[in-house]
This record gives sequence, C-alpha cells and structure tokens, in this order.
Amino acid sequence: MVRYYASLGVTEPMLLSYLDVASIEDINLDMVAELRGAKNAIKEGQATAKELFVDPYREKTKAEGAKKQAGTNADKARAALAKQNEGSQADMPETLM
Repeated sequence: MVRYYASLGVTEPMLLSYLDVASIEDINLDMVAELRGAKNAIKEGQATAKELFVDPYREKTKAEGAKKQAGTNADKARAALAKQNEGSQADMPETLM
C-alpha cells in the first residue's frame, strides 16, 4: 500500500500525517481500511492524492512552522523586554526596587 501511494507522489510523512500516527508501526487495521478507501476514491476519480494527502500535509507543516516561528519571536520579545527591564532597574535608586 505504501508503494502505491509513493507512486502517486505521497511520501511516508504525508501518510503518517493523514493517519495522525508517528510511525508505520502505529498503523492499525482500521487505518489500512481507510487507506484502501482513499485508494478507491483516487482510482474512481472522486479525489486526488494531492487533495487527500499532499495539500493537507503542506498546510499542516506550514501551520506548524508558523507556530514555531511565533514561539521564537515571542521568546525574542521576552528576552528583549527582560534585558530592557534589567537596564531600567539598574538606573533606579535601590529604595524604588
């Protein structure tokens, strides 16, 4: 089954993302049935591999990347604020701190 999807340009990470599992070993019989259903839908022209696997995977990875970047930016902002506060506190008289 994996070879069939690979022939359509669907990578292993795309399959795993579609099934929401971490590894091939985590795929159970219900998921195999789901993949067979998707295969039939593709063969019958009701869906494409791009619609079912490629596009959702790209959207998911794009969203994860944006979330990671937002976290990085927030960390940078917190660090800059902390540094700014340190400088401000150094200028304050000890009685005000």
